[in-house]
Amino acid sequence: MGAVLARVNTAFDLTVREYGRPPASHEKEDIERVISLAKELKSAIRAIMPGDSVTSYAYGLDAEDEPDILLELGWHSLRKGGYQTGYPLAIADDVLEWAIKEAEKRRDGLPTRASVRPAQHDEGKTPEITMFIRHLDWQFRREFNAGKPTAIAHIATAIFDLKDNPLDAKDVEKRLRDSPLRYPT
Repeated sequence: MGAVLARVNTAFDLTVREYGRPPASHEKEDIERVISLAKELKSAIRAIMPGDSVTSYAYGLDAEDEPDILLELGWHSLRKGGYQTGYPLAIADDVLEWAIKEAEKRRDGLPTRASVRPAQHDEGKTPEITMFIRHLDWQFRREFNAGKPTAIAHIATAIFDLKDNPLDAKDVEKRLRDSPLRYPT
């Protein structure tokens, strides 16, 4: 029973996370825009701000009883090894380069969607139920080496309070068709 509850919980968490994602048509484009803007800002800073110069600051940590640290801030082109003791940080190169790499990792590692959301005007469409069914089927196949459409139908009916229109195994199989999720083999 614990294994089933764990799979249901995981499938529900994955569904909530996926349902909160922006539409697929915007997600990659938004990330690409962040990358492009970060690169543009980096170039603009290099064009107008002095390189190879630094200002030292004593930066206080927000933790109690922790001493200040020396932070060296410059725009770009800091000498390797810094200027004094402390932590050199070149704003254009270090921070923006980090942001670009993180955005590229995010773009390249976007998880597969369990369902494509219908347009908002499509009444009666329930992508969150389809997402949950697909995630739960994937979890059951991984844990028990088999899909369980009847069990999934009962669980989805209970979780989404579908007592007026309960799901059955055929409804589950219909929602599993063409699932982009890859099942473990």
